[in-house]
Amino acid sequence: MTNVVEIKDLTYRKNQKYILKDVNLTLESGKIIALLGENGAGKTSLMRVIAGLAKNYRGEVTVQGESDPAKRKANLSFTDKLSGFGSTTKLSSIVDFYRNIYPDFDEEEFDQLRTFMNLDLNLRLGQLSRGTKEKLIIALTFSRRAKLYLLDEPFSGIDAMARKKIINSILLWKEEDAPS
Repeated sequence: MTNVVEIKDLTYRKNQKYILKDVNLTLESGKIIALLGENGAGKTSLMRVIAGLAKNYRGEVTVQGESDPAKRKANLSFTDKLSGFGSTTKLSSIVDFYRNIYPDFDEEEFDQLRTFMNLDLNLRLGQLSRGTKEKLIIALTFSRRAKLYLLDEPFSGIDAMARKKIINSILLWKEEDAPS
């Protein structure tokens, strides 16, 4: 198997505090991997570095052999908590944004996920529970044809029954045709 992510000697500081120090990591293609750690351990920061969203780090980070952050973004799908959208933003507008900004956005895949997650695109972001926001994030993330999918605490706020259905669907989807 090839490596989808390679990290060598990664150090990331924020406000003069080390968030990540001398991290070395290799992730093989075709695997589902969980990154576990305590709150504040740097899991989200690591994903933001991999996704090309964090700046001012030292070390080597490649995704599919690409070290340029802009090119790394093209190879992966990571939805970062929808923080750029206000509470009055309609879900349909968020989907339109993703559709317009990502050329690999798969409309058919999103429609299937939207139906599966029971998402009403006429609702506004502020009307959603924490779990429903996570379902939207999962649907948006997996609606791209990417080589790597990064999910940051994807099941926080999602009830146990829905969590089990989503995990089983992800496993089935991976078996059928997912790259990593």
